[in-house]
Amino acid sequence: LKKVNIMPNNKYFKKYEDKLIIGKSNIQNEEYDILVFAERDVQAVTIPSYIKRIASSAFAYTEIKCIFIPSNVEEIGERAFEHCSKLVKFDIAPDSKLKKIGCNLLSHSCVESFSIPPKVTEINEVLSLYSKKLTPITIMPGNKHFKSYDNKLILGKSDMENEEFDVIIIAFRNIKSVLIPPNIKKIAS
Repeated sequence: LKKVNIMPNNKYFKKYEDKLIIGKSNIQNEEYDILVFAERDVQAVTIPSYIKRIASSAFAYTEIKCIFIPSNVEEIGERAFEHCSKLVKFDIAPDSKLKKIGCNLLSHSCVESFSIPPKVTEINEVLSLYSKKLTPITIMPGNKHFKSYDNKLILGKSDMENEEFDVIIIAFRNIKSVLIPPNIKKIAS
């Protein structure tokens, strides 16, 4: 799908920069705050600063090469950048409000590094078996919900009120062996 047109009288969706479709999270509001769809031939785009959510599969199968997630985005849906085989650079604003990252976000992409912003509280299988190039995953300063362990694992908490990191969230794809810390209660799928 390389071209989508929106009728001028459609009050729920509109085109942005002739490559993106944006929509409303609340049809009663005038604000278009969801990035719903990117035309599949898009190679470069600027996400508007007022976007709060990137919908599931919004950029899937596009020709996008690099993306910058602006600070107001609070959620990225599952598979949002799946099968973006040319995607090599994925940057998130350092003052990001991002809280939730959907599963298989970068599956089948060529992204090599990823940083988890400070406000993220939910990560749903960011990696998959098909994101093999993605090895360094860093936790941005100020994130109290996740931490890196031995440059091999990302640990999380089973109880966000607790200080203990007792869940393995992510195992880096390039590890040959790992020692599981004694306090680990769960290994996430």
